[in-house]
Amino acid sequence: MSSNIHTYEEIAKHNSRTDLWMVIEGKVYDITKFVDEHPGGEEVLLDEGAKDATAAFEDVGHTDDARDLLVKYYIGEIDPNSKPIRVERPVEAIPEGPKGKRLQDTQHVHFNFETELEDLLHLFPMKLTDHLISLERNTFTKATQHRFLSEVGSLEVKPEHLKSWLIQDRYYTGGYIKMMGIMISRLPLYEDQRELGDNNPYYSPEKAQNIIRLLSFALSNVHRESQFFTDILNRKPYQESNQSTGQKTWTAKYVDFVRKVAQESGYDLGESLVVLWAMEVVFFNAWTFAKAENAKLHAKNEEHSKDIHFSTCYELMTNWTMEEFKDFVNDCEALVNELDTSDPRRLASFENVYKEILALEVEFWDMAYN
Repeated sequence: MSSNIHTYEEIAKHNSRTDLWMVIEGKVYDITKFVDEHPGGEEVLLDEGAKDATAAFEDVGHTDDARDLLVKYYIGEIDPNSKPIRVERPVEAIPEGPKGKRLQDTQHVHFNFETELEDLLHLFPMKLTDHLISLERNTFTKATQHRFLSEVGSLEVKPEHLKSWLIQDRYYTGGYIKMMGIMISRLPLYEDQRELGDNNPYYSPEKAQNIIRLLSFALSNVHRESQFFTDILNRKPYQESNQSTGQKTWTAKYVDFVRKVAQESGYDLGESLVVLWAMEVVFFNAWTFAKAENAKLHAKNEEHSKDIHFSTCYELMTNWTMEEFKDFVNDCEALVNELDTSDPRRLASFENVYKEILALEVEFWDMAYN
């Protein structure tokens, strides 16, 4: 057999961040050097590595640049007679521990999953936000690396498509404000303001004040953004584009969902806090991805900076990747991670609203083209 023909058995052995192969459309790639550079994070590659990742690759909708990038990692073809096998991803050792001491190599440590998992989770509990993201990694990638974001970053997005998305996002801000208003109206700032039946054992005036501060910042920020959108839509390239200015069905569905969650959340506002964090973390990662795509243009950016449409793309990428916005997302995350998940029913409720908002986020980017 030729040295550049590989079997699935061979490929399955290359399944770690320091040695990772992948099959896409019958071609084999050694993507080890790309793991740290992947815009969607290393976990996506590790989840799909050492096997045929064609479906996952196509689902995300990678750009032509991403496809061209594969060429440098190409090492051969898959053996047509080879059959896919189950891939066991090893637990990888951490090379350096505290004070430079090497940690125990866990590569060959085996344990009974069912009997020991509970103890491990007790010792090293996963944050709620990490748990939620782990549920739908591929969908999260779709929501943060959408075709629209690639086109904005590469300055290939058409003015009419950007205008169409901005119009819908402006409608969304109205729903966002209503969601904030409902959350604030339900939040007791002091013990004697709690409603009859409020059985939240983790309530404290200090925590309520923290939530109020976060929601107040969110409201002031969305007010600024609505003015920002109005300014953009008055610019010449978008005034000349003939798009419908009405609210689309999917946007209305999104707005109704976030308002409903705010009304029906528990007394701790848990579900609505999960939704708020999910919306913002997707937005921050999405525009960070667009900005990374834009950075690939290098010298072309200076040439494009004088064009109104291109400069608008820069403004959008800058607006949602600022440190101030990053800090806000982190504050949202901190509040979500304080929520009580000891009741499996409540955890399931958090999971459900997260999955729903993630699906809505994927479709929301499509508003640019529909």
